[in-house]
Amino acid sequence: MQIQRKFITFFGFWVIISFLMHVAMLFGLTGIRGLSLLNIQDDNVINVIIKGSESKIIKRTSPSNSRAIVNQTPDKTKNNGEDQNKNIESAENNNSESSDSKIQDNTNNLQGTENPSIDSINKYSGVNITPANFEMFTKEKLSYVIYWYGIYAGNAVLESENKNGILKITSTVYSSPFVSAFYRVEDFAECIITNGYPLKLRLKTKEGSHTSDKETLFDIKAGKVTFINYLKGKSKEYNLPDGPVWDILSGFFYLRTHQLDISKQYYIDIFDSNKFYRTEVDILKRENIQNPAMGEISTLVIKPVLKSEGLFKKTGDIYIWLTDDMRKIPVRIETKIPVGNIVAELKEIQIN
Repeated sequence: MQIQRKFITFFGFWVIISFLMHVAMLFGLTGIRGLSLLNIQDDNVINVIIKGSESKIIKRTSPSNSRAIVNQTPDKTKNNGEDQNKNIESAENNNSESSDSKIQDNTNNLQGTENPSIDSINKYSGVNITPANFEMFTKEKLSYVIYWYGIYAGNAVLESENKNGILKITSTVYSSPFVSAFYRVEDFAECIITNGYPLKLRLKTKEGSHTSDKETLFDIKAGKVTFINYLKGKSKEYNLPDGPVWDILSGFFYLRTHQLDISKQYYIDIFDSNKFYRTEVDILKRENIQNPAMGEISTLVIKPVLKSEGLFKKTGDIYIWLTDDMRKIPVRIETKIPVGNIVAELKEIQIN
């Protein structure tokens, strides 16, 4: 069934623009082999505001054109991933017969629900779960320019702010005036993380004549997740499998909190559009690249292995370049979609 990873990213036209960032970024994200950065030169002013950043800026030289993929060696995490896949498949089967209900029934139950404590989460899960270290995301704004075959196609902004232990992440994607003339894209996603676990994800999209408004609500204490489709007036509740489960945005930030080792695979359990997925992220290699916002930097090249419907459907291979430091900022995303090659490049960064 759908069991592999899913981290990142963006798609459809959405395949052309939105695909990219509700990627992160994501995982953060599919087909791109040997796609160079197109050597795009931009005369626009680039504002760089970095406070306390640990990004490795080396020197300004021409970017590497190498895209060789490092051979991956077996890792014990692979077996762990296969075992956890069984839990997710079981959860899908148990939920497959659940019937849709009206939004009012579920939202009434969710009103007044307090954020679960760490102790209650551990008691529910039956395992000693350590929440991810999200403290470093105090306030961050990453702005990207999206190119389609070298043509300016749109912009994406990924923001995060941590207030009193509550982390809010927003992702905005919008098409350029040229693209909007025949296919307008305006996508917005907002994710809330409390106590190191996802609380909710709201996703609103406008793509051409298609619009959607969906929300995913996590109740860790009760071991439930509720998916709501506001335009259809329906919602559906699912049982959460053991262990942490993330939405697409929180899952990508969860990955960023980890030390990533070359040639290893990492697994993240994702819930998206009424389905559970196991997202596998392969750490391919280190590479020095040139970036307009940061100069030449050392990066980790990762490749999410996606099998999903909903937000991640209709994508090819995705490669993401993360800064090789504790923040793991996505500075470049490349993918191939049915209508061409897409490149998202970090053009402005603000970190407090």
